[in-house]
Amino acid sequence: MKDGLRMKWCSIGCALALGVGYTSTAQSKAYSAGSPFAVSYDAQNSNPIFQHGVLGHYSSDPAVVEVPDSFGNRVLVMVSSSDMENRSDAGNWPMSQTYLYAVNDSNNGDPIVGTWYDHGPVMSESRFPWVNANTNRLWAPDVQYYSATNDIWLYIPDRDRSGVFRIGMAHAAVSNGLYSDAGFTPEAGPISIPNSPGNGTAFDPGVYSDEIQPFGHTFLVYADREYGDGSGNNLSMAELAADHKTATYLGKISFNNGPLAKYTGLTHYMEGPDIFAMQMPGFSGRIFYYLLFASAVETGTDDTGYIGYAMCSDQAFHAAPATCWNFKGWIFRNMHTGRSNHASFISYGGTHYVFYHTAPATCCSNGSRSRQVAVKEVQLRDHLGASDDGEIIGVSYPAGSQIDDSTAYSSLDGLSTTLQPAFISLRDEDSSASSASLVFTKFVNPSTYVTLKRGLDKLSYYFDADAGSNAQVTMPTTFPQSGFVLDAPPIKHISGNTWAIVLAYTGGDVAPGQLSNAYVQVRVTGNPESNDFSRAIGNFITPTTRVSLFDVNNGFLAGEVPNASMDNFRVLRTESQDGQGQFTYLTTSTHDANVGINNQYLMTGSQSQDWYLEQVTDFSNVQGLAPLSAADKLNAVRLKCKWTNYYMTANDQNHGTAAQPSFYVLSQALQTSPQYWATQIWIKEVVSDGSVRLRSAWLPDAARDSSRLPIYLTLQTATSSGTQNVYVQLLNATLYTQRWIIE
Repeated sequence: MKDGLRMKWCSIGCALALGVGYTSTAQSKAYSAGSPFAVSYDAQNSNPIFQHGVLGHYSSDPAVVEVPDSFGNRVLVMVSSSDMENRSDAGNWPMSQTYLYAVNDSNNGDPIVGTWYDHGPVMSESRFPWVNANTNRLWAPDVQYYSATNDIWLYIPDRDRSGVFRIGMAHAAVSNGLYSDAGFTPEAGPISIPNSPGNGTAFDPGVYSDEIQPFGHTFLVYADREYGDGSGNNLSMAELAADHKTATYLGKISFNNGPLAKYTGLTHYMEGPDIFAMQMPGFSGRIFYYLLFASAVETGTDDTGYIGYAMCSDQAFHAAPATCWNFKGWIFRNMHTGRSNHASFISYGGTHYVFYHTAPATCCSNGSRSRQVAVKEVQLRDHLGASDDGEIIGVSYPAGSQIDDSTAYSSLDGLSTTLQPAFISLRDEDSSASSASLVFTKFVNPSTYVTLKRGLDKLSYYFDADAGSNAQVTMPTTFPQSGFVLDAPPIKHISGNTWAIVLAYTGGDVAPGQLSNAYVQVRVTGNPESNDFSRAIGNFITPTTRVSLFDVNNGFLAGEVPNASMDNFRVLRTESQDGQGQFTYLTTSTHDANVGINNQYLMTGSQSQDWYLEQVTDFSNVQGLAPLSAADKLNAVRLKCKWTNYYMTANDQNHGTAAQPSFYVLSQALQTSPQYWATQIWIKEVVSDGSVRLRSAWLPDAARDSSRLPIYLTLQTATSSGTQNVYVQLLNATLYTQRWIIE
């Protein structure tokens, strides 16, 4: 996704250590030009991660986006409103400034923990000429980065001179770091949305720029009615014009869930919408659109403490963006966060986060709403073709008569409020394909209703092994083991080539959502090239989603289970047909190494056309590697032929010209040399029709490719039928011979 297809990039500020005072700031607007403050995992600095005692001001209504600054940093930017202090009218939500925070993704591998920078108030109410002085209603902002114009836009609501909420704008160019020294320039007037309901009320903007699609649209979702001004159904959508000043009204947001359409949580008062898209990291690169919103589920109150979300498919969104939504449940049920909540989603550094705010249970003892920004790490299901594909794990709604019972909904508010992972922290300390040293540490019980108990529950880690191979698992005595022992037997066959290491839980009881203190290390070894402990299994893409929790009778409790019916291998064809009107498929032509790969007619049962898309997670061997974004790394694969166990490789000999390079594609053993390592790495780029382009992560030198532009797997159509050659060539966006279907 441009980290998950979210062109709504993200930014946030981090710190040196709790209690560290502010330092003087430079005038440069690099992401680190602000005042530093600390975010960490320790118990003393759990949520909220933005604390008044550190910042010196409150933070609420977070909105996040990722911005590539002019220094080459991938910056997470967050903007927030800020509750005013010592106010006699604190109950009316007085706010007059919008704050900006920033951090890059180099914090010891964790994009949130580390040093953030508070850039202070970047917009004040007094700078909007269409707002009366001291109105103090500069409410929830949103932020968007536009790559086409390389600038950051803020969308901030306030009351106009007639007392109606409108959405104002301000923008800043990305230059001299994060944004120019001149800062943000406000527009003279608010966004005009003709035909918006009622008197044109618009606040709590959520903006999504669909730059990754050929449509190029920018969508605005917003609350079109204040609480008490009519009933629910008060979220609307419009399409922003390129100048950001006008918008075309698209209609009311509606949900298509049958009985849920009348659920009070969807018909009562709503606000705080956030819209974004996600590309799943699985084989097909499926795209889903998401809508987050706050809702006052409890009738008769404006307490919007519930954060819900809805989804729709790529095709449904572009057919009817306002009415395609399917409600999926409450991420948070009412946590009574000061009679409001407001959430923003980002996928950053390969991890998904929901930002929101917390507040005291009762208002205004200090003349302020006192809200502070918090964050929750979430996980998405990657179930190809399943009805729950793309859903947030742990969030669901009940059936039948329980639909109106908010206590029957599964949500994440009962889980740990620290930044601990939702399930298991796992790392593979051995890069070899035939062995692995795996560490499970301090996991959170992911079940919403089952207590993890000694002697009753088991943990399974999945790996792949060919028929006839062997694998052994041991628990090294040099590691302080606690909470697990190897089950009997320790290795279990799941289906096909999928096996599991099984560990029995021996620790103390762990309630749903609570943190276990268990530590375990297992070492797995086997026949070289026969076992693969490092790659994804079935529908699993990252190591943490290869773990499941079962009871003693093998009843599934939580986590992810391999799809037994899912073949691990795929065939690939282009969207281009040959002269006979037939498709051809990527084929290893002989069993020998260092021979060409081509396209041939489909050969049923032949393993020469079976390819495993092996997820790449280690990018340390960087010689010749093109610059890769976090999204590129999530979509980086090797293509390994089932027949030969060799990999598809971009040959480094140019058979074209420097201006129009053309490289053969060969079948070779796994490359470990830094000089050639990148020639076997391919980046899946999803095209709007569901196909993918396969971009080589190898960047030829100027002698071979004078343009220094990326090169793509390309079918050469010189022959009218049958076998056709495959090359790696410069991008041609109109060529169907560069669009590959993974079947």
